[in-house]
Amino acid sequence: MTIPFINGLGFRLAAWVDHHDHERHVDFARDGRFLLATKAQHGGCPEMITPDFVAQVGPVDTVATHVDLDGLYAGAKWVLGGIEPYPGADADARAVDTRQGDPGPIATRIDRALRARFRDETLKHQVIQYLLARTEAPHLWEAIEGAGRGRFDWSIADQVVSHANARGLKILARLSLDPEVRNFWAGEPPQNGDAFAEFAAALATRYNCQPGAVGCIQAYQIWNEPNLAREWGGKRPNPAEYVQFLGKAYRAIKAANPNAIVISAGMAPTGDNNEIAMPDDLFYEQMYQAMGGNSNGYFDALGVHGAGYAAPPELDPEEAVRNPKYGGYRFFAFRHVEDIRRIMERYGDSNKKIVLLEFGWTFDSVNPAYKWHGADAGIDMFVQADYLKRAYQYAAANWRPWIGLMSALTMPNLDWLNDGNPQDEEQYWWALMEPSPIDALNWRPAYIELCIYLNGLKGQRCKYDPN
Repeated sequence: MTIPFINGLGFRLAAWVDHHDHERHVDFARDGRFLLATKAQHGGCPEMITPDFVAQVGPVDTVATHVDLDGLYAGAKWVLGGIEPYPGADADARAVDTRQGDPGPIATRIDRALRARFRDETLKHQVIQYLLARTEAPHLWEAIEGAGRGRFDWSIADQVVSHANARGLKILARLSLDPEVRNFWAGEPPQNGDAFAEFAAALATRYNCQPGAVGCIQAYQIWNEPNLAREWGGKRPNPAEYVQFLGKAYRAIKAANPNAIVISAGMAPTGDNNEIAMPDDLFYEQMYQAMGGNSNGYFDALGVHGAGYAAPPELDPEEAVRNPKYGGYRFFAFRHVEDIRRIMERYGDSNKKIVLLEFGWTFDSVNPAYKWHGADAGIDMFVQADYLKRAYQYAAANWRPWIGLMSALTMPNLDWLNDGNPQDEEQYWWALMEPSPIDALNWRPAYIELCIYLNGLKGQRCKYDPN
């Protein structure tokens, strides 16, 4: 802080936020524009920037910050009206600036990049853009109620629901947290189950499809892949805990909108059974045991994930076990979905449908964890397109009437372009089209193939059909 600099700004200075130990702080104690603290009082600048203070200052033309993580986080938070770019961002900035405690994975990556490339102005702009974009994350809970219990920001959700409703689209909303977010005010599952149910109730009330409602959400997915520790607060997956969590959300949603469809989380296909993962079929089996063999009051349809890995969609899971090139486990076959269906039938749940919340094939040629069942297995974007169409055809011929919605992976995210290399994103290789600006849609064969096939079922023509 320098007197000449402050005097030079004069009336143009709207606010000054600082958390460093400085003898001149006392000189500005009576000036309401200055929000000053010692490091003992505040370990980082972002935590000092609150919605009330931003509102008190009013509109500004320019936000000037230091270009370390603490400064960039503070600048982004100011632009967002005093709301954290993601839950736990303030704590991350404090940990980085004080070197006390461990920052989360988002801040760790950003801090390392800034320290390694401290003169890279493009990187600093990308960090700010990333932090501002984080508020539009697909994880609804932190995007809507990230500021604290009962402090809802419906602005983005209202726009999405309104646009979808206006176009006659039905919405399945996935209710979950980004597993990379730390220090969320409600804590981790399952301890946050009551707070999560309150959020689900608020959402279902606002979008309950009744006259006078803000909008209409027809269905809700409760969490994502709780058979993985990373999605379950870092704790060993526990089907009984998830069932209790699910039941609370189910009752809350149904109280607000009895006609809403509640779908359980889809599980990650995995053969691991340890502290970090549980096989999906075992997890479903133990879910039914925890429900006393009766899913009423917990879900209306069972959510399942069905990646095809290296196998064509018609492959018998037994062949995936016998043939090493397919991976050696039943879950490496798309038809592993049939194994899950048999669990439902064994517990007398044959009247409820399976919803395939995500399925697909990757043609990844870069990431070692995926390329073995992508490019190394002979899958390119044309094979991907063929397999996706054949998966729908197989389900139509063999899984009726118990199969419900089938959601193919995935539409692209513009965030993949932020670092100039979308190919380092795992989901890039699953996507149905290239990430591109809205006015420059770049279709892949998968999108065209599905457009032709699905429109053909209705006797219509895909407008992107090249023939």
